[in-house]
Amino acid sequence: MHRIFIHCFFHSWIIFAVLYPLNGLGQSQREALYLWPNQKRPTIQAQHETVDFDGMEFEQLTLKQGDLKISMPPLMQWTITTPTDKDSLRLVYTNYPSLILTFSIFKQNEFLPDIEDETLKGYVAGLKELDRGNIKILNEGNFTPYKSFPIAGASYKVVEYEIETQENETFLAKDYLLFPSDELLIIHVQGPPKAVMRAIPVIDASLQQSFLDDE
Repeated sequence: MHRIFIHCFFHSWIIFAVLYPLNGLGQSQREALYLWPNQKRPTIQAQHETVDFDGMEFEQLTLKQGDLKISMPPLMQWTITTPTDKDSLRLVYTNYPSLILTFSIFKQNEFLPDIEDETLKGYVAGLKELDRGNIKILNEGNFTPYKSFPIAGASYKVVEYEIETQENETFLAKDYLLFPSDELLIIHVQGPPKAVMRAIPVIDASLQQSFLDDE
């Protein structure tokens, strides 16, 4: 009787010892989920400046938040408006207010640790979690932009997706993700598909000429 009990106990212990680490391994291999932080984003101060270069005057848009300062060509026909809690800076297209452009800054280790593809899969999972099926990713697993260029001297990745609005409209969105410094910057453009497609080349041209101003 004792031998049978000891044998059964030992057999059960072996099963537990084998299954437990397998369960733990499954937990560790789950895809990360990065949800947009609830905290209000720090405000980016934006102003248009006239600068002198080799005796010639140029207009530029300067974005400043803390130690971060980015200079770029002005975004013509875009108007700075009141940001939401998710935005550090928000602009709307003057003649098309449903077309928006936002800049959001995150402190080091506050949101995404990097912009590697595995991390961006977690970013995408977070977008889907927040919008509960109203988002369709258009470049799933292919976040490296075609013919990319530095933004403020930094490489970047993009996430492109469609959003189904509460009014049953389909909007097109594009996120540029980069680390121009220790802080994460997400640039987001969103609006009716045709308007976004027309705006992106202009936005890209301005971002391509942006630079980090170390002062």
